[in-house]
Amino acid sequence: MHKQTFGEILSGNHRVHTIISPFKIVLPYLALGLGYIFFSDFVISLLIKDPHNLQVIQSLKGAGFIITTSVLLYFLVKKHSDILIANYETLIAKIRNSEKELRLSEEKYITLFEESPIPMWIYDKESLRFSLVNKAAVLKYGYSKDEFYSMTIKDIRPSDDLGLLYSALNDRGNEKHKVWPSVFRHIDKYGRLLYVRIESVIVPFDDSLSIMVIATDITQDLVNQENLLIANSRLVSASEMARLGYWNLEISNKKLYCSEILCMILGVSGTHHTEFRTLLHLIHPGDLNMMLSKFKQLFKNGQVDDFEHRIYTPSGELKWVQQKIKIVKNRIGNWKSIEGIVYDINERKIAEEAAHKSLERYNMLSKTVFEAIIDWDYTKNEVYIGDGFSKLFGFDLSNVSKDVWLDNIYFEDKERVLQNFKASLSDVHQLEFFDEYRFVKSDGEIAFVQHKGVFDRNSEGKVIRALGAIIDITESIKKADKIKSQNLKISNMIWTQSHILRSPVASILGLVDILKNKAKYKVDDEEEVIKMLGISAEKLDEVIHSITSEANDEIHELN
Repeated sequence: MHKQTFGEILSGNHRVHTIISPFKIVLPYLALGLGYIFFSDFVISLLIKDPHNLQVIQSLKGAGFIITTSVLLYFLVKKHSDILIANYETLIAKIRNSEKELRLSEEKYITLFEESPIPMWIYDKESLRFSLVNKAAVLKYGYSKDEFYSMTIKDIRPSDDLGLLYSALNDRGNEKHKVWPSVFRHIDKYGRLLYVRIESVIVPFDDSLSIMVIATDITQDLVNQENLLIANSRLVSASEMARLGYWNLEISNKKLYCSEILCMILGVSGTHHTEFRTLLHLIHPGDLNMMLSKFKQLFKNGQVDDFEHRIYTPSGELKWVQQKIKIVKNRIGNWKSIEGIVYDINERKIAEEAAHKSLERYNMLSKTVFEAIIDWDYTKNEVYIGDGFSKLFGFDLSNVSKDVWLDNIYFEDKERVLQNFKASLSDVHQLEFFDEYRFVKSDGEIAFVQHKGVFDRNSEGKVIRALGAIIDITESIKKADKIKSQNLKISNMIWTQSHILRSPVASILGLVDILKNKAKYKVDDEEEVIKMLGISAEKLDEVIHSITSEANDEIHELN
């Protein structure tokens, strides 16, 4: 605090008596005294001639002068001493008041320093030791005041940052009234890293040159900024993945801002600022009237919900986009701008068109095949039944429930079929279903059917769709049964005839052996043997003819 000089104190609001200087007192006294002596001597010498009387008169005159001047000097000195005492008393009172104000000011400063919610400290410029710290610094850094006073400012910094500290100290020089803001890393007593904004100024303290520091913790601010940057980066990435663009048209100056993603969607140059008519020129001519009605709705209601339209990019590519637009107002409710969100739905539209065509082909195909198609969407619990179901089993599809398949499984097969089906559903690795069972047609006739199906499962293995095809195998089973029966008959026939066939064959083989070994068997008459051979051959022919005839009859019956 600035200390007042005596002149400043005396020139204040206190009344100060004027004191005459000694020279101004002595000079008039000298003049009057000398004038009195010479003038009185001259007058007395003219009036008194007697030397004795003249001496007496001059002695009396001198004594009277001394007495008179002593009295005058007494009152004059007394008057000025009273004035001087009063001035000194005023000066002492002013000094005491000044010291009191200085002490109160210092107490206020110390209180403001000590109670500040922001950490503050003063350190010696030469030794870098802490000279004074406030409560907030103690709370923030965890050190007690005694611990602080045994430390230097180097002790609250990471060792890697000491070079930055020295550089900052050298750059500041000795400018006493300059405030230096900086951002540094500090560490508290527990090793936690803090980011602080430092404001420091050179101040006198304890007769030495010191630096006062205000340290604002901005760690959370930096964390928030980092989180904001991460969130913004994620938002940009999400916008890129979602193909989500944004535009804003300022009503006051007609300036249009387009996000980078929107520029990519529209196929325009990378500039973020363009003219609004540039966007209008991209709209498909067939959608212009629809866009006009949407803007009329916007000006009436303040916003327009999602709508789809086509655009032509500058390269001539046709694309589908989806928009949502609204009017943005300022604080007083006036229109400020128009903003829009644009989704790139071109891939979705292409997929929808392909799916539509595929569905049309699927429906056409389901009308032509001789299979009963059942498409079961488990997520929506919707069942599609193809026209083949009506052709095979005679049901009117416009008048049946989605459980028509389940309701008409033959009662003796129903439990088994459902158990197999449920087992296939619950097995996350099972992708196919197969079974054969009896099915009751609309006219009550029992049909033998073959049911084949496939399961579409999600990443967790749960079935989200089941597609099956049922074919009527009644005729095939009947034919198979008939073939089985015929085969049994033929087998029996062959077994029976083989015994009849074996007798002539054995006779022929024996007679042939006799002819080959005539000497051995002492055959005299070969003709007799040949005759017997012919008889055996005729019997063989009769047996073969009989077998062939029976086989032809069975084959004819099978067909």
